[in-house]
Amino acid sequence: MTHAPQELTPDATPPETTLSIEYYTDPLCSWSWALEPHWRRLRLALPAGWCWRYRMGGMLINWQSYYDPVNEIQRPAQMGVQWYAIQQQTGMPLDDRLWHDAPPASSLPACLAVKAAQCQGGDAAEHYLRRLREAAMLERRDISDFTVLHDLADEIASAVGADFDSARFAADLDLPATEDALRLDMREAAYLQITRFPALLLSDGTRRLLVTGYCPFARLYAACAQLMPALPPPPAPPDIPTYLARWHSAPLGEIALACELAPEEAQAQLAALVAAGKLSRQVTGDRTDCALYRMNLTENAACAQ
Repeated sequence: MTHAPQELTPDATPPETTLSIEYYTDPLCSWSWALEPHWRRLRLALPAGWCWRYRMGGMLINWQSYYDPVNEIQRPAQMGVQWYAIQQQTGMPLDDRLWHDAPPASSLPACLAVKAAQCQGGDAAEHYLRRLREAAMLERRDISDFTVLHDLADEIASAVGADFDSARFAADLDLPATEDALRLDMREAAYLQITRFPALLLSDGTRRLLVTGYCPFARLYAACAQLMPALPPPPAPPDIPTYLARWHSAPLGEIALACELAPEEAQAQLAALVAAGKLSRQVTGDRTDCALYRMNLTENAACAQ
């Protein structure tokens, strides 16, 4: 059966869409990873009446043709230097050793995998893209390897159940329509002259605004306000349980940024929540700052009520 990638996905079920966001990104884009706490906080802050969709950029076709003139990157080891600098600049953890130990040969397989997940809807694409980012940025897994892509699909299916079908993902990954959807995303990015990620194309149906590059929450919210004049002032940052109830997993650095907490305060609150049995902490390597905090199932259900 042929499955077409899904259309724009509402964050709620609005009677009328007043804002749409097409998010051009790439699973290996470290600046997109750095944007995660701000993008996720924006999703929590915006009221009903908007929708979104991920578009894949195909940032790294292969190392033979890749060259980033701004950062002077043309070899994997140079990408590792940039990852280290981004962690220092933004506070988001990145394990730059990926580019020395098992550098991905291309980002196209991961982009194609996101389009395959998108065939199951926006939530499935959300789960899969996030897991790709965690696997690469925190766990040093080579997401250009199709075996890794299938393993991640199985992990997601085990974690979220009916929200993700790994067998369907495997079938959709091989469909010509999925490859066509990726080509369309890359053509649209080229048409819009998007050469750097992340890039968010905002539209109210009449006007469009392109926000390119890493932006903190305040700037993202202000950009949305330009197209949504009735948008109220931004709400206070979420507390940690609220953030993790919505987004399921996050490292310390992301939580501190999204909740506007000093890293030491965020770490103290997280330790207390783990001690109380409300959160779990998962360490997958030797970098403790790359550990993921997850809300335990009983607490997540309580927050959802």
